[in-house]
Amino acid sequence: MNAYVSAIDTKSRKALWHSAPLVSNASNFTFIGGDAYLVTGYGFTAEPDFVYILRAKDGAIVARIPVKSGPEHIIAARDRVFVRTYNRDYVFEVLRPSTSR
Repeated sequence: MNAYVSAIDTKSRKALWHSAPLVSNASNFTFIGGDAYLVTGYGFTAEPDFVYILRAKDGAIVARIPVKSGPEHIIAARDRVFVRTYNRDYVFEVLRPSTSR
């Protein structure tokens, strides 16, 4: 079990949840959708590399996006997520849910 994300209640010092393993070994992660989702990244030499979207309330994986090499840095700005991997840059658009009635 490694490269997972954990949410900790700072008052009780108890774990609230742990994500699946092998979802986060980038130098950072970021939030999108207010604080509803975390964007993480995982990559290693001979393994497939991905950007992951985790639901912040329980750590569940809601999206897995393949990338060509291991994510290193992740930054969210407005409606974009910028991901620097070992050898290339990605820009992802953050789509908002429609509010149709």
